[in-house]
Amino acid sequence: MKRAGLAIVLLALAWAPASLADIPQLVMDRLAELPAERATPDQLNQAADNALSQWRAASPETAARLAEAAARSAHRAGRSAEALEAARAVLGTAGVDPSLEANARLILALETFATDTSTEAQLVQALEGSSGAHPVLRARAARALAIAHMRRDEQEAAIARWRQSEAAAADISNERTYDYEVALIGRAASHAYRGESREGAEAVETVLERMRNDMARLSPAREMTSGEQVYVNAVVWRSALSIHRAEVSRDWSYVGVGTATRDEAGRPLCRGDFRFRPRPHFPIGAVFGRWSGASVLRLATDAEGRVIHAESVAAVPPTPLFSRVTLDVAPEWRFIPDEDETPGVTCRLQAEGWLVNWRFESR
Repeated sequence: MKRAGLAIVLLALAWAPASLADIPQLVMDRLAELPAERATPDQLNQAADNALSQWRAASPETAARLAEAAARSAHRAGRSAEALEAARAVLGTAGVDPSLEANARLILALETFATDTSTEAQLVQALEGSSGAHPVLRARAARALAIAHMRRDEQEAAIARWRQSEAAAADISNERTYDYEVALIGRAASHAYRGESREGAEAVETVLERMRNDMARLSPAREMTSGEQVYVNAVVWRSALSIHRAEVSRDWSYVGVGTATRDEAGRPLCRGDFRFRPRPHFPIGAVFGRWSGASVLRLATDAEGRVIHAESVAAVPPTPLFSRVTLDVAPEWRFIPDEDETPGVTCRLQAEGWLVNWRFESR
């Protein structure tokens, strides 16, 4: 039985990146954008403000240590200029602690590489000399290099860097981030490009298993959290990889992968199922069969079970084509309650903010 409310729908189809030259780079762009921080942007900015203030008011004896903390906080908040300023202050201090220097060099290399990919060698050098550096920085440096290899279709080298990112992220103990999960999703994508569907599927299954308890308490907010974004991207890659492995038993099936039972006010949601009619129509020229793809939609229903809100929240490949054809027909879909349910009396069809994961699959 499924529950009414806000649904995440996965729509999967075959696709061939060779037919659309920009798709591989779009995939890399989305991997680069996956959030690894559990903290909100406001929290990260507040931490950066505090660290920068402490550094600028520091005595000479504590300046290098506080400058490193400021550089790291500013980097994680996406404040490049301040991260570079503080990192350079650390490197300009004589006799600085080696771990602080390693962190500063990694931050400098990461920030520079983000705007100038010709500095890749400097990032490699900084990472190679970073055994004492903070694991978050090591994980993100390896991630940046993995994506660079993917952009050149050097998937074996990319997988090695993704594994390096996983290893560094596994050392993160006092700060919970999604670096480990993001690295696993990235490695799954590289395995997919190499036709290694089993290895890719194992990677994303690890992500889903690690996050299962967290995602059982999905936020009712309209705006998705970092964790929810990571989770739906793992789900969408699992969907794509399962089709590539010919694990789909028939055309256009859907499978629930998580459901809410009550609305945001705690009232029970009706049991039932969605009627996905009409189905999306994908242009025949976009369906080839060598690759798999998927789109994730978030849906909301009204008091009569009609879809009143639909948005795309994740896709493989991340091109508007595959989401648009679904968004075109989503308003005609409807949630049908079970015969023993009485909407408005025993349960509700309308619920704002609950996430219910669904999947369409195509061979």
